[in-house]
Amino acid sequence: MAITRLGGANAITGTIPTSVAPGQGKILQVKQTLKTDVFLTNSNSFIDITGLTVAITPTSTTSKMFVTYQVFGNANGHIVLRLVKLISGTETAIGIGDADGSRIRAGHKKYNVTTWNTSYDGYSMVQNILDTHNTNSEITYKVQTGGPYSSGYYTYVNRTYSTADATWDARCSSEITVMEIEA
Repeated sequence: MAITRLGGANAITGTIPTSVAPGQGKILQVKQTLKTDVFLTNSNSFIDITGLTVAITPTSTTSKMFVTYQVFGNANGHIVLRLVKLISGTETAIGIGDADGSRIRAGHKKYNVTTWNTSYDGYSMVQNILDTHNTNSEITYKVQTGGPYSSGYYTYVNRTYSTADATWDARCSSEITVMEIEA
């Protein structure tokens, strides 16, 4: 796109490179799922957090997906989260740390030794990922929790460890949002 500013000693002429031309980087579509109910598990493998899933079909193979999630939770042990994308039956964890020995590859980990003074606490864990997909097929993004250390430990989503029906306790929400960005 050519630009010209006429008049005076400060006249400007030139070309805006295609990489910054208007229209690129705009949001093409947005999908969100808000989870308001409670989820708990002591799975010793990663499992989907029911209701923290978004399915989106890209309008272009060259676009990117900006995926963000916020999960509120607590545990009587470890909380580990990871983001997964599912395309044509193939599931891939994204936004996780590098392999290193027997360590869990995840996007988040929080350890909480629940005692009387922390049983009413909760934690919001947030992750933002810009994903390159290269497909026209539907993509499902989902948040998972669990892991091989979880046997005997519970992860609680949208609630605290406490089960007290009291004004000092709370039920919260979690969400996942996906935005398709024009490349």
